[in-house]
Amino acid sequence: MTLFRRSRLRRAGLWLLTALAVGMLVSVLLWGRPQPPAFTLEPAGPSQWRITHHGNPGESWQAFDGDGDGVLDRFVTSDGEWTPPSRLHRPPQRWLVVCIDAVPFGVMEELWQRGHFREFHRPSALVSTFPSDSELAIAAALHAPPGPGYEHQYFDRAANRLRGGVFLTLSGRRIPYLQRFDYVAPGWHKSVQYVLVRRGWHAEMGRLRRLFRQAQKPVLHVHVSSGDPLFHMLPRVEAQQLLLEFEDVIREAYYAGRGELGILLWSDHGNSMVRSRNVPLDALLRARGWHRTDALRAPRDVVVPAYGLVGFFVAYCAPEAVAELAADLASLEGAELVIHRAPEPNTVVLLAAAGSRARLRWNDAGTRYRYEPEHGDPLELVPVFAELAAAGRLDAEGWVADADLFAATARARLPDAVARIRAWASAGQVENPADIVVSLKPGYYQGKGLFDRIVTMEGTHGALERDSSLGFAMGTDPLPETLRLRDLLPAELRPRN
Repeated sequence: MTLFRRSRLRRAGLWLLTALAVGMLVSVLLWGRPQPPAFTLEPAGPSQWRITHHGNPGESWQAFDGDGDGVLDRFVTSDGEWTPPSRLHRPPQRWLVVCIDAVPFGVMEELWQRGHFREFHRPSALVSTFPSDSELAIAAALHAPPGPGYEHQYFDRAANRLRGGVFLTLSGRRIPYLQRFDYVAPGWHKSVQYVLVRRGWHAEMGRLRRLFRQAQKPVLHVHVSSGDPLFHMLPRVEAQQLLLEFEDVIREAYYAGRGELGILLWSDHGNSMVRSRNVPLDALLRARGWHRTDALRAPRDVVVPAYGLVGFFVAYCAPEAVAELAADLASLEGAELVIHRAPEPNTVVLLAAAGSRARLRWNDAGTRYRYEPEHGDPLELVPVFAELAAAGRLDAEGWVADADLFAATARARLPDAVARIRAWASAGQVENPADIVVSLKPGYYQGKGLFDRIVTMEGTHGALERDSSLGFAMGTDPLPETLRLRDLLPAELRPRN
């Protein structure tokens, strides 16, 4: 090869590398651009709005709230007028069901009160699972089979080793609930969105807009994973503002349906919305003589999977070590409640700081409960049971019905705590149930050290407390004011795959 030819090939290679670099730079700059609204609503009088259609410049529609409930119930357009199916007492021809990850009930309620999302009825409080994280919550809502663990890294009891991690996030393998959705974000997007939060959100809004314009399935199930980093990583005001881009995208889909489309929006859990830091778990375990490891080989070995930065953690240990380890964990800075199963069936032991201790019992059907405080009141239920007793809702032995307790505690500081704890302690929540679960106070999390060094947490979820536990649900059809995740979807709207 002549010197001239070698020089020409080098120049061609340099040009190719330059072109690839420029292409990548352009892709990054163009990726995740904000989605412009297709429609804009403005008040035009009492119970009346003007809708500007940006896709057809100069075109203006009208919307009306005929019964004064705050929900738009009649639309007058250039093509005629239409009314939502619920107002006509008939089912929609198609449904769009969207899980937007991690949006707290309080945030969506505030937006609705400010006049947003008025195509929908007032948001309902949706009580999450415990722990209040996506793996458990979405599986419960979709009635999907249990996953292997509480997060994407989990302890495999049979193999006696930690499994999963980032690869599980990227591939989506062994996550049954993901198979129930018609749309989930690509695995790479779920990793990038925690670094490029705003761009990741805008990019997913663009994908959703294209999906909604094309989809014609009778029931379309969608998971918006980029909602989670909004509330983990951004201040509340900014996260709330970005939700308005979702409002624009979902409004366009609804208007395109012209009265034939029903929509149900929901979130799997909330967020503490409190800047948080890691609990000193390793220091406590060392000080109390425990050995944190990735397999159980010795009597004082402890396995604590660490993945996302969340407001709970679970622990695995030798059966004879459970009670002692739980008592030590109750003294951990940031721990609010430590729970483990008791030797007797249908019973858990509840531990909190300063020696607070109680037992919770339930019948075989999980329809009746008894709360037995031994010192203090870890679940803050003593006054609740007293009120129920005064109302004649307790039997002679102090047992109360699940429905009565749900009504009394669904919006308490620890919402529906009894039923959620029973679900954790019972079989079937995950394939590899833990021996101990710890609910952390707002302002604390536990998770993988690498993530801890990369990000600043503006809030988290997973704990038993209200802000982490209450997601939202709202639809073009009305819903109960408060409901559990498993009661959200009627049989005809559940995914069938």
